[in-house]
Amino acid sequence: ILFYSIGKQAKGFDLFYYFIFIVSAKGIDFKYILKTFLIVNFAGILITGCLTGLDLIKNVIITRVDSPAVRYSLGAVYPTDLAARIFFMMLAYFGLKNYRFKLPEYISILALIILTYLITNTRLDFLLMLLAFIMIVFNKQVMSALEKIKPRYIYLLTGGLVFVTLLLGYIYRPGNAILDKINSLLSGRLFYEHIAFKDYNVEFLGQYIYQNGFGGGFKINNYFFIDSSYVRVLLMYGLVAFIAFMTILLLVEKKFIAEKHYGLLACFILVLLSSVIDQHILEISYNIFLLALLADMNSFKEQED
Repeated sequence: ILFYSIGKQAKGFDLFYYFIFIVSAKGIDFKYILKTFLIVNFAGILITGCLTGLDLIKNVIITRVDSPAVRYSLGAVYPTDLAARIFFMMLAYFGLKNYRFKLPEYISILALIILTYLITNTRLDFLLMLLAFIMIVFNKQVMSALEKIKPRYIYLLTGGLVFVTLLLGYIYRPGNAILDKINSLLSGRLFYEHIAFKDYNVEFLGQYIYQNGFGGGFKINNYFFIDSSYVRVLLMYGLVAFIAFMTILLLVEKKFIAEKHYGLLACFILVLLSSVIDQHILEISYNIFLLALLADMNSFKEQED
């Protein structure tokens, strides 16, 4: 009821629906959830891609101001959405395989990363995919490092990542050389996060924030969109929802650490990193990992044994 009320205030119900799915996942094999997620998304991309080829769905084509490269969405709302969806599907596959791959799979994954970049020309998502690939190449070292790190440091790093993201958006001012460089590296995201903090206060139970993005590829004036998931949750859904959201993130991490699912923990860390620049952490068609909070993980224990 609380999350539904917040959703009405914000005119966005992602948190409300996600909470229902988290509760509904109680006792369900998380491996089955990951498989279903991959099948549904693969089928969706295949169908929309075919319909785009038949001109039944618009293929949003964007040209960068600073580059001659052309970006295609293949039926997605925007090229970055297509790249983000493939990134989250990769993470679901990595989690399903527990970071154990053979050489043909490494080659296929790297080819998919390069192909996604050539189609969407999304630099930040490309870097995240490369980071994910490096982590599976050095999976033994990554798993060993995660096992040795004390849980409180992982929680502190998570809180620190969210805090720094919010802080940079809040303190950003055009003309500051360091902040301008960070803003440039983040493709201008800090500027719009600062506008959001300047124009809207943090409300207790959320608020509606009008946003005008390029989704659909239509030419617009007065562009304004909040990309960071953390800034969106705090400003759109309010302080109560933000505290609940952070609690869920930390509880998911705690479960992965307590049950020694370090492959899933590695995937979740990448989800948290992507949420600095992308708005998809509460969109269940992208991020499936919060369902692990109450899902059954026994099949992963058998796999690890």
